[in-house]
Amino acid sequence: LVRNASNFSTLDIKIDTNTVDAVLPGYCTTGINVLDFLNNTSSPPTSEVNSNTIVNARYGITCTNTKSTSVKYNSITTLNASTGVRYGMKFGGCKEMKIENNHTKYSDGLAALSGGNITAYGIYLSSSTNMLVKCNEIDDAGRGMIFEQTCTSTLTLSSSPTVGITQNIIHKALDGFGLKTYGVMGTHGN
Repeated sequence: LVRNASNFSTLDIKIDTNTVDAVLPGYCTTGINVLDFLNNTSSPPTSEVNSNTIVNARYGITCTNTKSTSVKYNSITTLNASTGVRYGMKFGGCKEMKIENNHTKYSDGLAALSGGNITAYGIYLSSSTNMLVKCNEIDDAGRGMIFEQTCTSTLTLSSSPTVGITQNIIHKALDGFGLKTYGVMGTHGN
C-alpha cells in the first residue's frame, strides 16, 4: 500500500484492517508506505494506519513527512533479518504522530543473536517531532528502538499523555535503545 498525500486535497487518511502477505521469492519491500502527508491539521490525530497485518516485508510500515496520524494495533513480521537493513516501523520527518500498541517481530530471530544484524530495527525515528511512542512490543530485533537526528516526543494533546516514549517492551535485541548521528531521544517515561 502506498499513499502519497501530496497529490490529494484530503486532510484525512484511513489505512485500516489490511493484510499484506508476500512470500518468497518475490516478497514486497514495504508493507505500508505513507509519504508527504503534512497537510493534515487535525488535532488530536484522526488519520489512521491501524489494525493491519504485515508478513514477509523488508520494511513493515514507513511514514515520511507525515503529520497527525495514529499508527496503532499493527502486527508486523519482518522477513529475513539476518542481513541487510530492515525496519519494523520507520518514521522520518514526521510530526505529532501517535505510535501505540504495535507489535514488530523478525521471522527468523537471527538479528538478536550474538553477532546478529544490528541494522534490523524494531522502531526507527529520524528527525521527528512531538511523537507519542507508547506500549509497543518489539521482538528479535538487532536494535529495538533507534533515534537519529533530533526527535522530540512530548505530545501535548488534551486526550494524550504528555510523556512521549513510555511503556514499550523490547524482547531479545542486541541493543535496546540506540542513538545514531546527532541522535536526540526526547522526553521519556516508564
